Amino acid sequence: MLLINAIGFSNSGKTTLLEAMVKHFVTQGKNVVVIKDIHNENYQPDMEGSDTWRYSQTGARLIVGRGLKDTVYHWHQSQKLLEILGRITSDILIVEGFKDERMPRIVCAAETAQLAKLVDTNTYCISGAISEELHEFRGIPVYNVHRDLPKIIALAEQKSTRVE
Repeated sequence: MLLINAIGFSNSGKTTLLEAMVKHFVTQGKNVVVIKDIHNENYQPDMEGSDTWRYSQTGARLIVGRGLKDTVYHWHQSQKLLEILGRITSDILIVEGFKDERMPRIVCAAETAQLAKLVDTNTYCISGAISEELHEFRGIPVYNVHRDLPKIIALAEQKSTRVE
């Protein structure tokens, strides 16, 4: 399984980039899974008062909500990325927002100051709004998702982590 990681601050272009990548891989017939690391303290997977929310208040470890169009698994604890990976099989795994994980990654940024905080030796590509201003940063290519998606895909396939 190819694990593609993109990090960046809010409104830096991560979701736009990863949406385009997911659509590309799906049209290629690949099975794609997306994991989003949510940093909002007010995030709630359920609306207060819903049945699944009520079950989550009981201390159940896992609540599964099966709807007419989707199924949601809500583990009543935050898990490390490796724990999550152990439960997934896929051709492509897209992860967004795992800044603390030491793995190859794409950094998305809106401005140069953000790059200085996020780019490290794990960074193989830069994207986001910054791509309107820069073409490279510290020797790392800066690509625009709308113009350069094939280049981003090629780098991701070459540089990203492979998980068995």
